[in-house]
Parts: sequence; C-alpha cells; structure tokens
Amino acid sequence: MRLLWSLPAVVILSLGPGLASSQADGLATYVPLEGAPPALQADLLAVDPDASIIRPLDYVQRGDKFIVPSSTGITAREAWVQKLADWVEPLTTVDGTLPLVEPGEILLVETFGYVELSKPGVKSKYGKPITANPGDIVPSKSQLAAKEEASAALLIGGLISVRLGEDTIAAIEHRVVGEPGSQIWETSITLEQGYVFCKIGMKGGVETKFSVRTPAGRAVAEGTDFVARYEEKRLTVGVAGGTVSLLNNANQKVASGTSLKKTSLRVIHLPEVAEPIERMTLDSKFLQDLLEFIPLLNLKVKSLRSKLEVGNSLKSNEDKYLDKVSKISYLQKVRRE
Repeated sequence: MRLLWSLPAVVILSLGPGLASSQADGLATYVPLEGAPPALQADLLAVDPDASIIRPLDYVQRGDKFIVPSSTGITAREAWVQKLADWVEPLTTVDGTLPLVEPGEILLVETFGYVELSKPGVKSKYGKPITANPGDIVPSKSQLAAKEEASAALLIGGLISVRLGEDTIAAIEHRVVGEPGSQIWETSITLEQGYVFCKIGMKGGVETKFSVRTPAGRAVAEGTDFVARYEEKRLTVGVAGGTVSLLNNANQKVASGTSLKKTSLRVIHLPEVAEPIERMTLDSKFLQDLLEFIPLLNLKVKSLRSKLEVGNSLKSNEDKYLDKVSKISYLQKVRRE
C-alpha cells in the first residue's frame, strides 16, 4: 500500500498534577528519533522489558517535542512516548443516524474515488465494469474493487458495517436464517487483497456469524471491531474491540486476539509469528500503514478538525461526534535533547 498521509496530530495535553511544579523540578525535552517506526507496547515489552515509556500524563507536547519534568523519574537517553491516534468508524455520520436497511440487505452507503461493482450473474455492458454508487443495494456474493485512493462503506442489515480500503478487492456474502426474534446472520467477506475495517453490532434475537476469508485462512469474529489485511500471503488482523480468532485452511485455530481496553490494539497473524523481534517488526509496519491510511478514510474527522484549526466553532453534534471517535494507543521512539 502506498503511504499517503503523515502521522495524525495529537492534541496538546494540558499540564497535569505532575507537571505543575515542573519549573522547580527541571525539564527534559525529547524529540522523535528519525526513521524509528511506531510500536505496540506489548511488542516492545516482550523484546525489552526495561524500556522507558513516557505516559501521556508525564509529558506536554509542543509541536514535535515532548516536555518531561524530572519529577517523573524518567532519565533515559532514549525512550518511548505513548500517543493516541484515531481509529476508523466504518460509517461516520456526524448526526449519528444510519439509513434503514432490511436484515437481509447490503447497502452501499459511501464511496470516494473509483469503486467497481461486479454482481453475480450480471455481465457489464460492452465489457466495462460497473461503477459502484452510494445508495446501491449490493446483492449477496457481489464483488467490490476499491482502486487507488478509493474506499467504499457498506451497511449490512443495519447492524454490521464494513469499509474497504484503497487497492482492495473483496466479495461479500450475507444471509439471514430463521424468523424475527430468533435469527442467525451469516456474513462472510472474501478478501483477495487489501484492507477491510469491520464493526459487528449486537441486537437481541440476532446471532451473528461473521468472518473474513483469505487464501491464508480466515478471521472469525462476533460483536467485534477490527481490521483485516491480506498482503504477501499473510492475514494480519488488528483488534480494537472484542475478540477475533484466526483459523487456518484446515479449520484449526492458530491465534486469537482480544482487546478489552478502550484504546488497546491487539495484532495477530496467520501464519503465526512466534519470535518476538520478528513479530514486533511486522506489527510496526502494520501499525505504520494504519496510521498513514486511517486519515484518508476519516474524511469527516479531518473536515471538522480543519474547521477548528482555522478558528471556526463546531456545532453541538459535531463536537459530540469528535468526542466519540475511538482511539488506539501506540508508542513513538524519542531521544533526549
């Protein structure tokens, strides 16, 4: 995937209790270590249990510098700063309302850039692909192809939302079994390449069976918020909420990831990666790609923050929307000036 955006800006934190007396205690200034990729805390501690981590309440960010009082006890020449970045909302309506969709329907809600739609049993006119448009009802087993700098967001049954990233090809199958009040929703995304961000809602009287299938195996999830990427014969899943299991082509569970904390991101792989340094390297690349890619998808967030940057005020519902955008935490390596 081509990297398109710089790392998202982090809101400058106000002085916390530990920083109020910083002038008396003395200050240290840390700056980003050029070329160092981001990391997940679990990966770092598996490789270096004694790593120095600077928590958000222990620093104030001034531009690209991090001001740390000596009262925190942090004296390392090199350290890691804990930061927050926006996560993807597959459907990002500011007013919080979604279109009405029947349980068995797949609605194409949003597109930007060029997205192709191939419906099962339907031949395109003159051999040209069909352009997908917001408002289309997508038949089960259809395939969508989001081209470079493109994306498509789908609402399935009013309960499940899926967003395809750029350079992504995926087929979608959905069916409802049973009567209202006791239904099973079976939804499968067949991912040939690229990214899919998935959020599976929960509803009384509905059991969801959701999976992402790839040539490497499949990711199985229920009531979960996650991203799946298939690239270079590897399935990588980042779990932002709930639990996802990875099954190989022999239907054997290979790995499982659970995220219970609000900002935690768990990354799992198929084939599995056992060696800590190799896992940290792969996870850091995956994380870097997400940090570059998510701002492309979060156009509404970008628009609202741009209004704030030029001094415009937001409406009440816009403020509430920004406050509700989910976050993930990650580490950035820094050195002391």
